[in-house]
Amino acid sequence: MVSLVAELAAVARHAEVAQVVNDPKLGGSQVYDLVRGLIRSPLPAAAENFLRLVVDNGRLAALPEVARQFRAMKNAAEGQADCLIESALRSATSRSAISCGGCRRSSG
Repeated sequence: MVSLVAELAAVARHAEVAQVVNDPKLGGSQVYDLVRGLIRSPLPAAAENFLRLVVDNGRLAALPEVARQFRAMKNAAEGQADCLIESALRSATSRSAISCGGCRRSSG
């Protein structure tokens, strides 16, 4: 679910999407269809309803903050934290994500 919320936020954050969805000539169903068409993941019924609610209320721009708060609540519930570990040395793989005792590491 976290990845789906993050994907919705990424679409909402995109500058061209923000410009198009703020066009007063577009109706709510057209904005919904546009955003829904940009989402690659299959949306469960609850996510479809959530997206419709967000679009109908003109709150698409709030999705990045919703995603941030959702992830924070999920991490708190699971006793985990997101962290970024930076190193001067390049790892064997240019991009890797590993789990280290409730802390996620991303390098690259």
